[in-house]
Amino acid sequence: MISMKEVIMEELSQVCDNVTDSYPKDDATYPLLLCLENDNHVKVTFDGKESISYLKYKIDILDLKDTTELTFEVNKIMAKLGFKRIKCKDILETDRKRKSIYYDALLDIENNYIYENQENGEEK
Repeated sequence: MISMKEVIMEELSQVCDNVTDSYPKDDATYPLLLCLENDNHVKVTFDGKESISYLKYKIDILDLKDTTELTFEVNKIMAKLGFKRIKCKDILETDRKRKSIYYDALLDIENNYIYENQENGEEK
């Protein structure tokens, strides 16, 4: 099993000072990026070992004013890492703006290469 969360969070920290993998407290500093691994499972095995993993991440953008600019920046970073955006939606909250973006990819573990997932990985 392999995780890309640390790599993703490091890249996201280039566009936002507040990147985390846990839900913010009431006194959080905004804007804030929340990175959650939604799925990580074996897609292909070869010689009894995991060869290709399916990875899905959810990035939440939270701000008191607007999420638009960070949405574009996050999308550029995830595309650069090889992830495909499969869903993007606004989440209704009373005290802040929130956008959830879902990305997925297939990771060739042996060659450390990310492939675009050609199947419909849309979040339900």
